Amino acid sequence: MHMKKVLLVVALLLLGGGMVLFFTLTKANVANRSLAFDTTAEKRPPGLDKSQNISIQKQSDGSTPRKITWLTDYDEALQQAKKEGKLVVIDFFATWCVPCKMMERTTFVDKRVQRQMMKFVPVKIDVDRQRKFAVRYGIQGMPTTMIVGSDGKPITSVIGYLDADHFLEFLSRVKSNSYPYHRRFTYCLLA
Repeated sequence: MHMKKVLLVVALLLLGGGMVLFFTLTKANVANRSLAFDTTAEKRPPGLDKSQNISIQKQSDGSTPRKITWLTDYDEALQQAKKEGKLVVIDFFATWCVPCKMMERTTFVDKRVQRQMMKFVPVKIDVDRQRKFAVRYGIQGMPTTMIVGSDGKPITSVIGYLDADHFLEFLSRVKSNSYPYHRRFTYCLLA
């Protein structure tokens, strides 16, 4: 009898998580955003190695950013942040994490997000390849978006998928010093 109750609870939790993901995907599809997930490792432009300090590419007129170019070297990100007087946005992700891929395909392509990210130094940390950083910051689920100072000290973080509006709210709270930012989102647990 006890085992049936446990199985029922597990089934309900899985069904609930599936429904959240379904509604999230449906909402994203309504917004005409592609959710075709790429399971390959992070793609970098040809000739760009992990130590190059390129955080945002601007269009030729200098106005609207085309995309966010994430650093993958943590120490280089801290050095750049110190030099530029900026905070660091760390995106802790895993290649197998569906909500992480959703953020790549929806949140980080939003022009408003790209514009706001120009005020930060962005760095991506693959928790499977750079586990020491996940351990250092106590990461328990992905995606985790963490803001740290140029000294590496955490300021605030949020676990789970953030659509563009919630991501912008998170960044604006950091800039206005009105954090922590507490919300529940879809995420993957770190094993």
